Amino acid sequence: MADILSTTPGLNGATPKVDPLAARLTVTPLGSTSPIGTECLLVATITDADGLPRQNRRVEWRLTGVGRIVEVDEGLNGRGRKVDDRLAIGQTVLLAQTIRRDNGEEVRVQPGQSWCVLSSPGEGDSVVSVSEVPSHHNPMRTLRLDDRGFATLYTTGEPLRRRPVRRGDMPTAWTMNEAIYLFRTHLLFDAEPSLYGDRTAAYVMPSERAIAIDDPADWVAAEQAIEKQRQVEADTTP
Repeated sequence: MADILSTTPGLNGATPKVDPLAARLTVTPLGSTSPIGTECLLVATITDADGLPRQNRRVEWRLTGVGRIVEVDEGLNGRGRKVDDRLAIGQTVLLAQTIRRDNGEEVRVQPGQSWCVLSSPGEGDSVVSVSEVPSHHNPMRTLRLDDRGFATLYTTGEPLRRRPVRRGDMPTAWTMNEAIYLFRTHLLFDAEPSLYGDRTAAYVMPSERAIAIDDPADWVAAEQAIEKQRQVEADTTP
C-alpha cells in the first residue's frame, strides 16, 4: 500500500500533508506471484488530474501481510529511507533514471515515480488469518495492576506517563480472527504436536470481514454487518 503525501524536509520534519494536486496513484505490477524467498520491485506513479507526473512527492510504503520491505528509493538529498520491515519513505524522482539491482535487473524510473523492493516470505508451516488490533487496544497501551492496585503498562510495568500518545509511535498489532487455519499435517505427528509449527504466515483480513461466530449474538452481529454492507453498496450504485 502506498500513500500520496506532499514533500517534507525529512522523516523528522513537520507532519506531511496529502498532496491536493495528486489525482491518481498507480502501482505496478498490479499483481505479482514471486517464488518463495525472492524479491519483487514495485513502482508507484503519481499524476495530477491531467495525467502529468507529480515530482518530488513523498510516498509512504506500508506493507501488510507476509513478506518484508527490503529497499526503497532515497529520493532528493537522501530524504527517503527504510524505517523498518513494514514501513519505508520514498520520494518521486525529478528526472528519469535507471535502477540497476544486484541480480542484474534494470528498471527505468520516470519522473513522478518512486520504487520499493519487497521480499516474498520463506516457506512456512502454517497460515492463520489476522486483523489489525484497534490502536486503543494495542498491547503498548493495555494496563495491569500491581500488588498495590496501581495501574502500570502491561508490556513493561512502567508508569502510565510512559504510555505512547501517538498511534505512529506504536508498531501495528495483530490478532488471530479465527477465519482461516491452514497447517501441514506432519505437524500433528511431530515430537511436539502443534497446529502452527515454528513458521506461521499471516493472511491479513479487514476487521469488518472477520467476525467470529461463537454464539447467537455473534450471528446477529454478522447479519447486521452484511446488511450494512449491502446498504452501502446500494447507496453507491448509480
